[in-house]
Amino acid sequence: MMKKFFISIGLLLSVLCLVAQPRTLMRGDLQVVRGNNGELTSREVLISPNPVYNKYFSIEVETGYIKEIRILNIAGIEVYHKKTDSPLLKYQVYTDKLPNGIYLLKVISGDLTSKTYKLLIRNNL
Repeated sequence: MMKKFFISIGLLLSVLCLVAQPRTLMRGDLQVVRGNNGELTSREVLISPNPVYNKYFSIEVETGYIKEIRILNIAGIEVYHKKTDSPLLKYQVYTDKLPNGIYLLKVISGDLTSKTYKLLIRNNL
């Protein structure tokens, strides 16, 4: 009974995240995240590739820098956390220990603003 409850909550959260997901524009294999009004946000974030097939992906910011990266599974449990000691403009995340699935990627910038993105991991094809 409790297991069904947590699965239902996880599915509800994933649907809500998909509905609230900002519009995207593809540039080759880079995903450019744009605000809801179609203009670039103050912190453009490039996630490449998404979906993840090669056991790693890159996060790159064009303005500001990456302070912290968190990945949560569909149940909301944190499965990856990286807090940087120095300002980073680009960082590679290795996903070889994560099972295939849909995750939430939270990128926190140096000014402590954050954005959350949907991330699909398909390592074992």
